[in-house]
Parts: sequence; structure tokens; C-alpha cells
Amino acid sequence: MIYLYVLAAAIFTIGFAAIFHGLMNTIINGDNEVDAKAIDRLQTKLFIRTAILEAVPILLLLFTFITLEPEPGMSIVLPAALILLFVAVSALRIFQSFRDAKGSLDGEELKKKITAMLFVALPLLGAIPLIAIVFLFIHAG
Repeated sequence: MIYLYVLAAAIFTIGFAAIFHGLMNTIINGDNEVDAKAIDRLQTKLFIRTAILEAVPILLLLFTFITLEPEPGMSIVLPAALILLFVAVSALRIFQSFRDAKGSLDGEELKKKITAMLFVALPLLGAIPLIAIVFLFIHAG
């Protein structure tokens, strides 16, 4: 039952990396002209898609938190390590997508906007996994 926290973090981190990668592919493919407004629209899409994606992991975290009984002395090393692994792999994928998209852009202003988008995305990536790790510590007593 404790691994439901890992499942919630995995659903979110993998999904978030896929969302970010898809948005960066929009910039790389550049079907139409990429300008500052287009990047702003992509950032709005990032927030909306992230909010939709967060629904299932939040419900899963709450369900597990409510139904799981605290077990003093329970080992949380493996679940926490798995959560951190999912975060690390997703962060690497996000950095790779960012690097590819930044390389395809011309103009310093656009590169600054996409860098700002990355710095907004990274804390979002860590939110649900951080909550899952805190809940792990709470249940470990």
C-alpha cells in the first residue's frame, strides 16, 4: 500500500515530462513562426495540462494517506529512492527537451522566455513527489 505514493509520483513525473517534451517539440518543429506570444501560449498550455495531470496523483495521495495506518519502523528507503529516481529521469528528459528547443530558436529574447519556462517547470516537477515523500515520512512514524 505504501507504494501507492510511488505510483502517484510516477504518474505525475512521467506525465509532466511528456507534456513538457510535447510543448518543446512544438517549438522545435515550428510549423508556424515562433515568437514571444507563442511561447506565452505554450506556457499557458503547460499550466493547464499540468493542472489536469495533477488530479489523479493528488487523489491517489489523499486516498493512500487516509486509508494507510502509520507503521513505526517501516522502511521507506526503497519507496523514497524510487520517487527520487522518477524525478531524476524526468528532469533529465526535461533538460534534454529544453536544450533541443533552445537550440532551434533564434533571438536572445525567445531564449530567455524559454529558459524562464524551464525554471517554472522544474519546481512543478518536484511538487507531487515532494508531497509523496513527506507522506512517506509521516506514515513511517
